[in-house]
Amino acid sequence: MKKVAVLSALVISGLVWGIGCSESGSPAEGDRGAVRGAPAVEEVAGLRSDLLPAWQTQQERDRGRNRPDLRANNSTRPPLGEVYVPAEYASMEGMLIHLPVSSGDGTYYYQQMASFYAGMIKGAVAAGARPYILVGESWEQQGVENRILPVAGVSAQDVSFVYTTNDSLWTRDYGPWHVYVDGQRAIVDQQYYSGRPEDDQIPKVLGRVWDEDVYSTSLYTEGGNFMTDGLGTCWMSYGVLWNNSLSREAVESIYRDYLGCKHIEFIEPLPGEGTTHIDMFSKILNQDTILVAFSSTAYGASQEEIDFLDRAAEAYRSTPKPDLGQWNIVRIPMTFHNVRYSDGSVERVFNAHTNSLAVNNSILVPVYGRVSDSQALAVYRKEMPGYSVIGVESRVIIPWGGSVHCSTMQIPVRKLSSCGDGVVTSPEPCEPMYLRGQTCDALGYAGGTLRCTSTCALDKSACF
Repeated sequence: MKKVAVLSALVISGLVWGIGCSESGSPAEGDRGAVRGAPAVEEVAGLRSDLLPAWQTQQERDRGRNRPDLRANNSTRPPLGEVYVPAEYASMEGMLIHLPVSSGDGTYYYQQMASFYAGMIKGAVAAGARPYILVGESWEQQGVENRILPVAGVSAQDVSFVYTTNDSLWTRDYGPWHVYVDGQRAIVDQQYYSGRPEDDQIPKVLGRVWDEDVYSTSLYTEGGNFMTDGLGTCWMSYGVLWNNSLSREAVESIYRDYLGCKHIEFIEPLPGEGTTHIDMFSKILNQDTILVAFSSTAYGASQEEIDFLDRAAEAYRSTPKPDLGQWNIVRIPMTFHNVRYSDGSVERVFNAHTNSLAVNNSILVPVYGRVSDSQALAVYRKEMPGYSVIGVESRVIIPWGGSVHCSTMQIPVRKLSSCGDGVVTSPEPCEPMYLRGQTCDALGYAGGTLRCTSTCALDKSACF
């Protein structure tokens, strides 16, 4: 029977919210929603309470403190071969996703979230990536086939179903971290929230399904708190240190040994945001460009939030770059708003357009029905020429602490190839989705459109 968690202690007016994120007494603990923005408060009603949020609840943290530390028993040795962790903009085989259902046939969630999930499934299929959908029972598969796939305009033959029990919908956070070991795809399995054991075992389940080696670490962390450029630079927030009773040196050693990270940067997390994940305010687009949110009082931000986002932009800009250049930091708008519950309490919602997913030649961007939507989409179109920029309606999911990126996990192609890994390295002049700024004009032509072939050669046929 599929496991469904109900947060009875946190149910307020039909909406679930959290309070903090760390297990070890970090500055984030207990301050969920402590930051207040503009005085306007939006009333929320009708949202169901039987979803676990993206952050770890106080109830889960308390339960986790009373459990023995199982990390030593769960961890394995790191890979022995050459380890490479691909960037999200590398060629993708598929996308992992799980649709939330409650009890019975899950009709409520199929109706309320059809647009959100159908948008991502449709976008992945159009980009040549196969959605792998986690289901617990046959009626769930039937519900997806009958209620979601028709909205997406795809057939059951376009997707694969994986049967497994689970606790929550946040596949980004508990899903497999794929690496290549000597060029072959393998899985790194991090430890997920201790109160969600069904989620935590899913990387091992997928390792058996896909016949891949699984390397388990002793580190509690989530996929939303990791970003890499595909050239050895890896980012995460200080939340990783707060959530583990390990030294910074020990944490960095795990990232080097299991993921092949060469340079590791820790970023301050967004104040009052319970997950501490960097995908809630930043997004790497290619080996030269990083999106970082900005906001203003007109977008509902407090001065603390405005100042934080500016500091984050500077932190990313100052990260050493493998080619010794400087990162191109592009700012993208972010809105904030408060919601009030029936008991009068007020909490924070973080509408992050950086919570997007790159899938081959497409980028799936969350939109929230707010003033920043059109500007955010325009930023992606400008910075990612050649990509299909697809807006995914996400206002129904963001109150639980995440949207597109948080509820998906990319699955790279089986075998590593330098052409298709998303980064331009010598002797490649280009990658299919990235030219590193090269143009027909720069090559001496009067104009035209420069392209990159599937073999990473420059195609000048449209130059004149």
